[in-house]
Amino acid sequence: MRIEQDLTTGLNTGQNEAYLEFKSRLFTSIMMIAMVFSASFGLMHDLGLNQIGRFHAYVDYLYSLLTLVLLFLFKKERSLYSPILYIFLVASFLTFVSAFINVPMDQFRAIWFYLLVLAAYILAGTGLGVGFTALSIVIVIALNISTEVGLSEESIVSIVVGLLILSLITYTYTNRMVSYANQIEENNSKLKQLASEDPLTGLFNPRMCTAIGEQLFKMATRDGSPLTVIYMDLDHFKNINDTYGHQAGDQVLVHVAKIVNSFLRQSDVCARLGGEEFCAVLPETNSQAAAKLAEKMRQRIEQTIEHIGEVDLRITASFGVAQKLPTDQSLSDIQKRADQALYSAKKMGRNRVIAE
Repeated sequence: MRIEQDLTTGLNTGQNEAYLEFKSRLFTSIMMIAMVFSASFGLMHDLGLNQIGRFHAYVDYLYSLLTLVLLFLFKKERSLYSPILYIFLVASFLTFVSAFINVPMDQFRAIWFYLLVLAAYILAGTGLGVGFTALSIVIVIALNISTEVGLSEESIVSIVVGLLILSLITYTYTNRMVSYANQIEENNSKLKQLASEDPLTGLFNPRMCTAIGEQLFKMATRDGSPLTVIYMDLDHFKNINDTYGHQAGDQVLVHVAKIVNSFLRQSDVCARLGGEEFCAVLPETNSQAAAKLAEKMRQRIEQTIEHIGEVDLRITASFGVAQKLPTDQSLSDIQKRADQALYSAKKMGRNRVIAE
């Protein structure tokens, strides 16, 4: 299935990628808000509208400038998400510690630690969320003991209990959110597999064979390289179903699919078209090489004995091979000739390879 991954990379995004994109957008918004408001607090202090102390005003300006730099770097290179996030969270924590120490007239300044814990959980996960919760609690208690922060013991206890409750709620929410995102990704993966594979044999289904085959056709046209299609049909397969039952027929189909797939490269595409008919699309392969490969498949199938109950069943298959011509407009043009060659193989007695 590697060829499917190579050709569809970038065409579809899984839930993990969507979830990461959500966190990236949220992180960008948070940085922009932090940058604007920290600069505003410093400016309001300079205008005499909200006195937060000269030192903390400088801290807010510095924090705003650092956030602007981090935002610029993040816009340029999204792969730096983790280191930029860590720097931002640490810078935010230090800024909030400064506010807790230097702005004693603000009785609600501990709220910044709550916002920090919330952001850490959502943006960085439960590990850093728990870490910043513990660090915030330790700092609040330590500062209350070592300095005059202007808060009563009852207020400190309320702050600590509030941080613990917020942390517990956010921890549960974050775990659930990640769990749901992973479940959606898993479901999408299963749906994608069902939409691209034949459920019995694990080979591609006709829709996916056509989609990838057309891409290979365009690549062959662009590069001027050969492209060949092999059609294969099991001989007298209806008799197997009628005589031994459909379960035995399914067993034969799975057996043959494994044989055919074992001869193909990772760059080849193999599909079950329906019933007992199979198709292989071979890039960088001319008709002569494809016919030799089909003959090897035919011989292996003929030589293999499939055990169905107490019966040793011998199976044969017919093959039709067709190569891309300069006049072909699509993959279906090659498939039509391969199908005609397969019809000729059946008409000539089956269990043979006919190259168009």
